[in-house]
Amino acid sequence: MFSNKLSDLDDFLAPAQDCVVQLQQDKDMVENKASLKIELESDWRDPDEGSDVRPDLIKKNQKNVAKISLTDCLACSGCVTTAETMLIQQHSIDKVEELLKNVDKEPCVVSVSQQSLYSLCALYETEPKLLFKVINKVLGTFGVSKVYDFSLSTQFILNESYNEFLERYKNSEKYQKVKECLEILKSKPGKEEGKTTPEREEELKSMKKMLTKQPSTPVLCSECPGWVCYAEKVVGDVSIPFMSEIKSPQQIQGNLIKTQANRKLFQADPDQEAPEKVVHICVMPCYDKKLEAVRPAGVINNINDIADEKLGVEVDAVIATHELADLFQKRGIDIKQLLEEEKKEESKIIQNFEKDICELDREITESPFYSGYVQKQSSNGYSEYIFIRAAKELYGVDLTSDDLAYKQVRNKDFQEVVLEVMGLPVMKFALAYGFRNIQNIVRNIKRKKSVYDYVEIMACPGGCLNGGGQIKPKDLGLTPIELLHNLIEIQKQSLELIDLENVPGMISLYHDIDSEQVKEMIKTEFTPIKTEASVANLKW
Repeated sequence: MFSNKLSDLDDFLAPAQDCVVQLQQDKDMVENKASLKIELESDWRDPDEGSDVRPDLIKKNQKNVAKISLTDCLACSGCVTTAETMLIQQHSIDKVEELLKNVDKEPCVVSVSQQSLYSLCALYETEPKLLFKVINKVLGTFGVSKVYDFSLSTQFILNESYNEFLERYKNSEKYQKVKECLEILKSKPGKEEGKTTPEREEELKSMKKMLTKQPSTPVLCSECPGWVCYAEKVVGDVSIPFMSEIKSPQQIQGNLIKTQANRKLFQADPDQEAPEKVVHICVMPCYDKKLEAVRPAGVINNINDIADEKLGVEVDAVIATHELADLFQKRGIDIKQLLEEEKKEESKIIQNFEKDICELDREITESPFYSGYVQKQSSNGYSEYIFIRAAKELYGVDLTSDDLAYKQVRNKDFQEVVLEVMGLPVMKFALAYGFRNIQNIVRNIKRKKSVYDYVEIMACPGGCLNGGGQIKPKDLGLTPIELLHNLIEIQKQSLELIDLENVPGMISLYHDIDSEQVKEMIKTEFTPIKTEASVANLKW
């Protein structure tokens, strides 16, 4: 006799039937216990003498009241509050149009992700820079003050993600072992290129074996809110200690616009009074970004670390790529016709407020599609950027994105890249897209068999270019694979490779914000959501 068991190695997660928000127990009740007591109610057919005979099947508990907001539901699934209709009400075209009605009192800024822009390019059959100009003008007619891409905030986050990785990696046991091995190899004969000895080869082989068995303490990229949901609710303490604590570009963009940039971007004259509140709308490739916008960490705090009501949240509304296209269609705007007209003009990106634009505003607005290292990657290039920079600064190895030889591990959405120095594998990174690959990463961490120093994790197979909010392949007459390849080509052709760290906007940003402010602004936190015992959770 034997039995088969099918593992849940797919990209569909079954919805949970229990709410993650637990009732807060009174202080006199036992804390941190999940005991369950079952009592039999008195039969309603045997009432006390003189009382009404009424079935009371639903018992009310007046002492405990459950209050649930959309913020609480970030890591939940299955109940009514996370239904599609709830998300549509909170972050939708209707919500955006409502915000645009008040632009006279509260200026509106729209940020368009590069992945969304590439998807719209496929829809309108054009190139990114031209489309960005047209979108800017069209949204200007809606009352939007400014339209940005995420170049500056993405580079800011990549830089801070590298600093975080560097600190963790240098403190790891593996790094200490690598340094010891390299020192030994440098001190022995045969280190020159092309020269070796049997003793050296044997020692090198022994070192490789030792480093291969040395468990790594990986840094897990945390930009993807789908992965964050899974980590907090399903994986918990297994993965959370390894997750990057750096916010995503979406949230940092809002923070910059509403705080740092709020003082500079809306007036050429520094002494001019800035608006008290700025509305920030994001166009993103993924529906989960709507939920990320309502995480508790998305509330902007003042200098006393208290929520600032005037500044509000970092992102007021998020719409998916196809929703922006739907908005244009709803308003009867022919984007393709406008693109043809734009080709005939030599207009600037900013149309309505060019005269009143300040220098930092110009740097951000006129620097779309710049990238130092994200030629090959669809999800902002965390792994690629950190790998190249770490190779240079830690081991003196100069690399470009073209030098990185990614090796497919299990499937096309699970790849790894290794840095070898003097024949030793000193650093190993991975791309893990899709939940079946995420589960493999988590499983190895749980078993303390992780071999990666950094993992770029995204819930969507194919990464952010293939996000659920993008233009659908069927709308373009393409298969999903064909569309993804098209978007990758659009991305490659649109990038202008420069050193973003030396862009004046980046220099100005770090000059105006001290290190403590940076730490406060970029940090987020994750909390494992533990399911307490309840009748709904019991496995009968």
